[in-house]
Amino acid sequence: LAEAVKAKTTFLNAVSHDLRSPLNALTGFVDLLAAPDLEEEQRQSYVQQCRHASGRLLELIDSLLDLSRLHAGRLELRPTPFDLHAAIESQCTVYRHLAAEHDLEFTCTCGLEAGVPQWVEADATRLGQILSNLLSNAIKYTQDGGIDLRVCTELDDRITFQVRDTGPGIPPEQQAHIFAAFDRAGYQGSRSGHGLGLAIVRELTELFGGELALESTPGVGSTFSVTLPLTPVAAPETERDAAPDMEAASLPLGEETPANTLHVLVADDEQTNVFLAQVLLEQFGCTVTTAKNGTAALEAWRTQRLDALVLDRRMPDLDGVELAERIRTEEQVEGGPRVPIALYTAYARSEVEPVLEGGLFDTFLGKPLDSTELRQWIESLVGR
Repeated sequence: LAEAVKAKTTFLNAVSHDLRSPLNALTGFVDLLAAPDLEEEQRQSYVQQCRHASGRLLELIDSLLDLSRLHAGRLELRPTPFDLHAAIESQCTVYRHLAAEHDLEFTCTCGLEAGVPQWVEADATRLGQILSNLLSNAIKYTQDGGIDLRVCTELDDRITFQVRDTGPGIPPEQQAHIFAAFDRAGYQGSRSGHGLGLAIVRELTELFGGELALESTPGVGSTFSVTLPLTPVAAPETERDAAPDMEAASLPLGEETPANTLHVLVADDEQTNVFLAQVLLEQFGCTVTTAKNGTAALEAWRTQRLDALVLDRRMPDLDGVELAERIRTEEQVEGGPRVPIALYTAYARSEVEPVLEGGLFDTFLGKPLDSTELRQWIESLVGR
């Protein structure tokens, strides 16, 4: 019990510290942005600092939620066929650039030609998360030298991913608990992370039914190895017909296309969220109606011609799911057209996946709202 209390205290202190650090930057630079005589160069610099801090904050929150769902057994793998070669190359492209920013060499000796299958059936998102955490960790803790990713086949359709770095290495006495949340192996360098990446890697590896190993020598570097059962499959027949519709993907929006103006309803009981979505939608050339609860949103849908709805998941009187159910029912009864509906929520996508699979909603918009995702959805509606 004493050890459990100590671990909980350490965990909460670490969370508090890692939340307050980016919050300190956010609140500080927002105050600086309020200065009336701010030069444009300073303003851009302060905005960039706010973006960096908010990104760090979101990264921490997402990692904490992932870790919480893994510990609670509520995170499930969703295996589908995917191109493993393309997935590995995608990771290498991202981290090759990141390594170059820190003057580190990045090599990818995957041996794909030596038996690593191109198409496998697994959860591509979670495999990407494992590789991303291992590679980002290696870059964070390596000051000189480089990082190498190796991929090779094992027996029984198992594939090993090895990430080797030339970082400070991990002392033997710390290797036993390096996979615990918020453990940084005593490292306090300028690029240290939250200490959650390896904890998530361990949990995801166990969820895959795989194995995780570590070899490390202080002053020389570390090698993290993850071996996962990935079943080879044939390439899907639809792969040949998967070319994107490039014309529909880049339709213009805004003041130059008044004929394409969409009337969009935004319903959320938090006015800040409503205001943000409204401002972005109006920048994209949309006309926006707002509602502060589900009842008002339902009335607006019944009395106005709306081209799309953005509904919050949680509202006090009628939540977004219940509202969408009523709208779909009335559409069927009246024989009217199906209005596109976006689920706008602070819940992670994995938590609302069953709702999305139910067919009530046409897309997912997370909080913080990604302006690019919102624009892409609106562009797709203009294309219709």
